[in-house]
Amino acid sequence: MYQMNPMNWLMIFMLINLTLLMMTNTIFWFSIKENYMTKSNKYLKLMW
Repeated sequence: MYQMNPMNWLMIFMLINLTLLMMTNTIFWFSIKENYMTKSNKYLKLMW
């Protein structure tokens, strides 16, 4: 049985945190983009 040392656990934990952070960032960015697009479309419709 292979015993993992705390350093490996730390590395795995950091990796998981990084992936989660990236996922949340992408979701956040997409939502902001969607909001911006809808707002700009409304402004364009008002302008025309």
